[in-house]
Amino acid sequence: MSSRPCSPLQADFCTLEKTFRGHRGAVTSVAFNSSGNKIVSGGTDNTVIIWNFKDNYRAYKYKGHTKPVTSVKFAPNGNLVVSSSKDGTIKLWTPTLEGRCTSISAHTSSVNCVDVSYDSKLLVSCANDKSAKIWSLPNPKFLSSFSGHTRIVRSCSFSPDARLIATGADDRCVKIWSVDDTTCLHTLQGIQDDITQVCFHPSGTSVAASSLDCSIMIWDIRTNQLLQRYTVDNHAINSIAFHPNGKLLLSASSDTKINSWDLTTGLLSSSIHSHTKPVLSVSFSEEGSLFASGGEDSSVCLWRCDPIRAFSDTSSKPSHFSSNQVQSSHTVKHHASQSPPLSDQSPPHSILRTREQYSSQHTHFTPQPTSTNLSPHSHHSTSPSRRDTSKLGDYDDEQIPQPQQFTHHSISPSRRQSGVSEDNLKKIIHIQQQVEGHGKVLNALQTNMENLNRRQESTETKITNIEITLQKILDTLK
Repeated sequence: MSSRPCSPLQADFCTLEKTFRGHRGAVTSVAFNSSGNKIVSGGTDNTVIIWNFKDNYRAYKYKGHTKPVTSVKFAPNGNLVVSSSKDGTIKLWTPTLEGRCTSISAHTSSVNCVDVSYDSKLLVSCANDKSAKIWSLPNPKFLSSFSGHTRIVRSCSFSPDARLIATGADDRCVKIWSVDDTTCLHTLQGIQDDITQVCFHPSGTSVAASSLDCSIMIWDIRTNQLLQRYTVDNHAINSIAFHPNGKLLLSASSDTKINSWDLTTGLLSSSIHSHTKPVLSVSFSEEGSLFASGGEDSSVCLWRCDPIRAFSDTSSKPSHFSSNQVQSSHTVKHHASQSPPLSDQSPPHSILRTREQYSSQHTHFTPQPTSTNLSPHSHHSTSPSRRDTSKLGDYDDEQIPQPQQFTHHSISPSRRQSGVSEDNLKKIIHIQQQVEGHGKVLNALQTNMENLNRRQESTETKITNIEITLQKILDTLK
């Protein structure tokens, strides 16, 4: 394991300070301790690593999970590190060299996410068994279960006061639950694909969700209204994180970029190339001066940020995004006038800017490599219609997504009379016929995938029933 200090790479609001390497697979999750001097990371190599920022302090590497680690969190009091895994367990580690571990057989299938309450007394988990559960800490004891999603639950998060939890699932719904009585208070909809992460705004009055449909949506949970929607074409968004001041949102996507969004204006303020493969996780430190990112390239990057720079006037900055890359939402326009703001101060009316205004107000940052570990990846496209299986290392029990469908457009008589030559017209018709043929093939593939989905769900149900039966037999024998 190694940590490599790098020459400062300056974006609008951040400087890359160090790159840590030690995982032998994708880094699926990163998180800070409350002091902001350590990062914990989990990866598809089944390990958990605690990174100390000082060069003369060694990292701690913990082994115990038998399948990829899906989520890691420091308890705010600093006494525990919590990790979840596809092996169906949650492990509580003491953040020391020995790394003593307590294991919880939490769910009947892969555990996808964990979070710890602000007072370090509660733990929430969610899993492929379509449920979320709450446990007591530090001595783990099951307290309650939350059922209501119809498909795999991908993400869970406590509200700042730990009175609510939010969950996001493959059923494309975000649910807000009461911790006290486990009732579902709100169901938020509008996302068009599987949800990758949910998190509460620091104020506790709104919640954000990212998705494989390349979008981020933010709702006011007091009114159930959509406040903002951000979309970046062609690349799934794997992770999001609010800055502690509530005015900035980071997103990690499959195109190797980290985007920063100014919530007071509704604009994309910066775009940072930091990893050579898809970025799978981002996280802010508690005081907001640092953030970390983890990616499929097996690296953990530590950044020092100055959020004030992210809120400067972007109107004078050059544009590197076209209007179809960053879009404003008509739903946001409709609700913004009566929706509460995301921060204590009301956002300016510029939050309602049109798609054309977006296209002229963004910056784009690509750091020059200072070592082979930091060389930017060549631009490549990851189709949003294909599941980004690297997000949680889910290669065996995932739901197969639907492929993109093509729409055939015929040539109208007016176009034939618009001066297009006969040869060019024939070429256009030939290309359209090819596109139509490809569309039929994709539609056939879609049908096959839907059949596979049904078979997979049936198999998972049978496996769950077998596990329940075996557990009953074991209980009888005892």
